[in-house]
Amino acid sequence: MSKQLKSPFALVIVDGWGISQNCERNAFFLAHTPNFDALEKSFGRSELHAAGESVGLLADEPGQPDAGHLVIGAGRIIESPAARIASAISSGEFFNNEVLTKTISAVKSNGRALHLMGLLSDAGIHSSVGTLFALLKLAKIAGVENVYVHPILDGHDVAPRTADVYLEALEVKMNEIGVGRIATVCGRHFAMDTSGNWGKTARVFTMLAHSEGERASDAVSAVRSSFLRGITDEFIAPIVIESQPDLPVATISDGDAIIFFNHKADGMRQLAFTLAASKRENGEFRYNIVTMVEYDPSLNVPAAFEPNKAIGGFGFNLAEKRIRNVRFAETERFQHITAFLGSKALSEDGAVQNNVLISRRYESIHQSDPEMGSFKLADKFIAAIESEPDTFLIANLSAADLMASTGDLEKTIEAVQFIDTCIGGMWEAIRRQRGTMIITSSHGNFEDVRPLSGGPTRAAGTRNRVPFIIAGEKLRNGRVRPEGSLADIAPTVFQIIDLEPPQTMSGRSLIVQ
Repeated sequence: MSKQLKSPFALVIVDGWGISQNCERNAFFLAHTPNFDALEKSFGRSELHAAGESVGLLADEPGQPDAGHLVIGAGRIIESPAARIASAISSGEFFNNEVLTKTISAVKSNGRALHLMGLLSDAGIHSSVGTLFALLKLAKIAGVENVYVHPILDGHDVAPRTADVYLEALEVKMNEIGVGRIATVCGRHFAMDTSGNWGKTARVFTMLAHSEGERASDAVSAVRSSFLRGITDEFIAPIVIESQPDLPVATISDGDAIIFFNHKADGMRQLAFTLAASKRENGEFRYNIVTMVEYDPSLNVPAAFEPNKAIGGFGFNLAEKRIRNVRFAETERFQHITAFLGSKALSEDGAVQNNVLISRRYESIHQSDPEMGSFKLADKFIAAIESEPDTFLIANLSAADLMASTGDLEKTIEAVQFIDTCIGGMWEAIRRQRGTMIITSSHGNFEDVRPLSGGPTRAAGTRNRVPFIIAGEKLRNGRVRPEGSLADIAPTVFQIIDLEPPQTMSGRSLIVQ
């Protein structure tokens, strides 16, 4: 059965917009935002929990765009990979994981080596040291002797110049468990590239497979030497650790197993693809590769924990009801408004999902363009309403969130003001067609912009609540619950467009009857 919208409906996600009473480095408070201010005064407003357990993250974990969009799409809490893995370790289920035990048993029976690779950091964004320690314990239980760790150095999500401390702690833990040696070290600038710079990835591959790179007898001393040369953690080039002169501790050899322990896919994807591309003449993988979670379906390697998708999310329901929907985002958040919110296209005579990508060079985030693609996105959004007014629109405005991650407060303020102008134009287009627009965020960030130099750094996320505004002539001065969570957004959407929410959604509509 199809359903026709009588007027446009828009869900606009302004990533990084959190609520904070601290005004000192609050880009939203410091910015001139007449359009946001007018909408907040005229229409119903709520505050939503967007961090920690309310969105499936660990209890004290800051909000993240990935987790936030998944929960928005599903209308229920979707447990994050980090939380799932931590729970499995706590319960002991981790040590019976079929993929991991099978891989490690094969290493033991075939007399091969086990290589553990990932970001050595306790920030919890990309990886967890708890996962690495659990893998070392699993190898010890299985009796594997040749276990080598290839730490990727952080200094971005944690304070710079701390990699030596993390490496020392790792060595202490390996001695305590009774297995494991550090074989290589490398900064995340090389090992976790996400911009398609395969030259960086190639340097890491040759370090791992051919022992190419700076040589050192001790990982901690090598890192401290880099610090003395002015090179911080993430920018440390590949270093090969030697057990004695000209003899590397280990290289990754044919038949060895590699377990990537990052629970976030994006930073590890290029390196995983590069290692998987190394095949024997018969086409078989040269290495037995396992990822902690699915990094990419086309990688064709086993994942210890299967992906937790937003099945039953409102994206699927829009398609099933044959409601035309158009989605807009810049490159960094395109996956978030498609796959993470639920994405399903039907045949030509059914519902149509049109995805509008606003392309922009990745480097421009750091080359300081506060506008980014905001105005281009808003123009396409307005044009879509004018051409087909009965459309469901989903837009992600990410410029201020991305700019906040650079630590530049002034440019983040500019980005907020550009977005405010865009919101004004988008709302006017909706208003002219007597439509409805929800404005919210997937996580907080730019209400607390911290500089990246001269002190500790953090990833793009805070534990603050995020705003939720429902704007529409029929909803002027309407009542909404003062507090809720991201899981309540989808049920609210369904109520407004007069659809019955699926039973999979545990969230509750924010509209007060």
